Amino acid sequence: MWCNFLENNFFIKELYKKIPELNNVRISEINVHDEGHRISIVFELPYYPDNPPQKWVNAKYNTAYVQIDFDALHRLYIEYANLCSLVGYINANSG
Repeated sequence: MWCNFLENNFFIKELYKKIPELNNVRISEINVHDEGHRISIVFELPYYPDNPPQKWVNAKYNTAYVQIDFDALHRLYIEYANLCSLVGYINANSG
């Protein structure tokens, strides 16, 4: 599961009973830092959390965004078919 590769994954694990796969997620931002050695991706989670914080409930939020920073990146592959929106699959692995 993708969240197992995150250093601080306790919050995301508390939000969901079952962590969603990152299929057909709307990617809203990609940033390249340090000549490509670090990449940040901001995306919408596929569905709203099962256990959102009370302040999210009070604010009537209906979408959860996540930013993941990848360090020591060896390969990045992006493919999308629609020029109007970037929707894709995010995969993380250790090798």
